[in-house]
Order: sequence, then structure tokens, then C-alpha cells
Amino acid sequence: MAAEMTDTTGAIEMDVNSPGVLHSLSVVRDNLNFTLGEFMLSPGLLIFNWIRDDNINQGYFYINSGISVSINLAKISWNTKSVTFSLLNVKSGEFKFAWDEPSKELTINNGMASFGPQLSFVDTSQDLEITGSLAGLQSDYSKTITLQWYEDNGQIVGIYIDTSNTHLAQYLQISYIKADSGKRITVYGLQCDAFYIVKDGGEFKWGGKIYIANRITFSKLVNSDWKDLDVRWNLQAQEKWIRFERDPEFELILNLFETEIFGFSISSEINLMNGEYFELRWDIGITGKVYIDTNWEYLVSINLLIGPDFGIGVDVTVNALRAEDWWVEWTAWPPEEWNVATHGSLQGAGMEIEVYYDGEWHHLWPW
Repeated sequence: MAAEMTDTTGAIEMDVNSPGVLHSLSVVRDNLNFTLGEFMLSPGLLIFNWIRDDNINQGYFYINSGISVSINLAKISWNTKSVTFSLLNVKSGEFKFAWDEPSKELTINNGMASFGPQLSFVDTSQDLEITGSLAGLQSDYSKTITLQWYEDNGQIVGIYIDTSNTHLAQYLQISYIKADSGKRITVYGLQCDAFYIVKDGGEFKWGGKIYIANRITFSKLVNSDWKDLDVRWNLQAQEKWIRFERDPEFELILNLFETEIFGFSISSEINLMNGEYFELRWDIGITGKVYIDTNWEYLVSINLLIGPDFGIGVDVTVNALRAEDWWVEWTAWPPEEWNVATHGSLQGAGMEIEVYYDGEWHHLWPW
């Protein structure tokens, strides 16, 4: 094994002649510490190197592996910062993780057929922690996964993600924690094209495209307990749905600007300040159904447009809404004699529902 380190750079080369297990490896120079936990090696050459510049807060961590290796822990730490890989399963190929704090940007290039499951970047001086799942990360070193974050008065208020048309499995989580307060955003099942989420005043706005994700959770730390706004959806089933669930202490207005999920365009303004739950389901065609539920709690306003894409769409506008298992269904045949029926309970001011099929919008409610 050969190791070279300076104040800002380091390199370790391990030439393995036969299979074996190393229980730990630690290389220390000044305030920089490189640690490997227990790892199993196959014959071949394994290279680690890194560059970090504390004056401009930039650097990278790079692996070039010609072997198969399972590592319980790989960690490089310096000053207030650390990069940690947990339970690595590495096969031949290249991997690079880079950070640029002035640009508020992290990037990943992965050329290893197997990786994961978790990477974290921590900076205790900024009360910042970014954790991501690497399980199932697509192997293509030429593709760059980019994460940026937005700040306001030193606090993270949003993120930007572009996965370069690659799949980042399971989740990505960004946390800002200071004393008893904090904020956190978790995006699940991630493949994004210029996707962003940002808090602007009392509103959350997002845009771009999500190809794989089916859940986003916004969280804030209140009295040492996380309070969540959870948004989930399924746009692939015959009956499609989107659902919002909010902790009473999480107050906001949610704006979606020209977001695309599974090919469906979505734009909305949803004010959940008085309610904790909203669910919309739809199955649209000559016969169809639209379902709305708020657990009989009042919502301030809903303005939600989904589509029209793949020949279908739904548009719902209402103020002071509350509903309990309410649905409207129809049979639009013959076209001039729609058969419309409703079920459940609903109250709302100025409610309008339109559905899109057969190449045009149709007014559904009030009938």
C-alpha cells in the first residue's frame, strides 16, 4: 500500500495480491483524517484520492477500483466537514463526489456497476447535513448528478436537482439543524430534470420534471420533533391520485409551477392553512369518476390543474372546501345526455370541476 498526503490533497493506492479482510485503516495528517472500517478485498488495484481547498471551500473525493470490495465505512473528515460512505459494495469502475460551497453545489459521477447504500456530507459550521441513497445508482461516469441548494439569511430554503437522465434510487435528504430548530426536505425515488423546490415567504414553489419520484416530504423541527407536510401520488394506475397530509404545526401555501411527473403536467396553488388533509382521485373517459376528500376539514383554497396529457386531464377550483368521501361519476353516452351521479358530503364556494378527454375539456361540476 502507498499513501501520499498534503494539507489539501491525498492519495492511497492498495495493490491486493490475494483475497482478504482488513479490519480497519486510518491515515491522518494534520487536521485531515481518512478512515476505512472493516472491508473485504478481491485481488486488484484500489485507488482513493482527494483534493480539498478550505480557502475557497471546494474539493472532491475520487475512487478508481479495479477490484470488488465491500467496505463497512469510508470517511474523510477535515475541520468542520466530513464525507461518509456507509456499507459500500464497490465493483470495478470510477466514482467521484465533489463539493463547491460558494456555488452551493454538490455533484456525483458514478461509473461503478454496484454502489451504495448511503452517502452523507456534513458541515457542522453551517449546521448542514445532506444524505442520499446510492443503492441502485446507475453506472455511467459520463453523467453528472447535480444538487444545489438555496439559502435565505443563512438557512436552506430550497433545492435544485438534475440527475442527467440517470436514476438516483430511494431518496435524497437535506437537513439544516441548529439548536432546537431545523428544516428538512426528502425526495424519494429520484430521477429529475432541472427540478427545484424553494420556499418563498410563506409559500413553497416547485418546477421542472420528476420522472420516478412518488413522494416529497417537507419537514421542520419544532421542540425537538419533526413536523411534516407529506405529498404523495400515483399517476400510473388506471385511477390516478395525489394526496397532501400536513401536521397542524406546518403552515404553508404550496405552489407548483409547470411541474411534470410521469409525463403529466401539474400546476397549482393549494392553501392548506386550515386543513391537514387533501386527496384527489380521478379516472377519466366516457365513463369516469372524480373523488375529493379533506376528512371534513376546511381548506382555504384549491386551484389544481393536471394535464391534459395522454388524452386526459382534470381541473379543480374551489374556495373554503371541505369534503368527506365525495365523488362525482358520469357516463357521457349519448354525448348530449350525460348521466351524472354524486355520493358523499361536500361544501365549497365557487367550485368548478372540468375533465379532459376525447380531445377537449368538458364541464363536469356543478352539473
